[in-house]
Amino acid sequence: MPLQRHELQNIIDGHRRARAAVEAGNLLQAAKVLCEEFNALLIMPSFWNSVQDAAEKGQQHTTDAVALLNEVTAFIDAERDVFKKLGTPEAQWGPILKDAFSGRDRSVDAAMLASAHLVIELKAFRRDLKDARDLICDESNQSQGRFASEWIVSETGVRVLADAAALAVNASLFALPPLPLASIFSAIRAVRQDVPAIINLIKSLARRK
Repeated sequence: MPLQRHELQNIIDGHRRARAAVEAGNLLQAAKVLCEEFNALLIMPSFWNSVQDAAEKGQQHTTDAVALLNEVTAFIDAERDVFKKLGTPEAQWGPILKDAFSGRDRSVDAAMLASAHLVIELKAFRRDLKDARDLICDESNQSQGRFASEWIVSETGVRVLADAAALAVNASLFALPPLPLASIFSAIRAVRQDVPAIINLIKSLARRK
């Protein structure tokens, strides 16, 4: 079953909740939101199926997708248009794109994710997201939040939700080739760095206790 509009909106709302908690300095609340939202993604088969389908069907657009990634301004403009077609207010999609693209080179090594590699990396993202969810949920259940004071865990988690929102919107019917594939290249490359970083940081902090 393809992603439904309400499921897309739920992912967007999850990013908004997590970003609001971080901005308010309430990192324990941010950990609770990340626990909930990572879990919601993991139990949403339509998200994973839609992204994989878009990746497989878009393989013939790989060259154009990589070229679009190298035109950062055009890429971001195209992403804006997709969110607008969804009917998402700018107050919501603006922070998503800021978190997804701010300060990160999204085109380096993108070609390495072509074809089968992309599906493999998507499955690895799902596997690592489960580990990150378990660690963050454990953290959020602590009375004082042992690691919630570590801003980088929450900030990185918010970026993952931003990338998930971009993946979801582009894998739906709101984008035309080569944008969906470019967005998937970009987001998968990012989350495959960010999610293991969350896992490694929390485990490192645990070893110091």
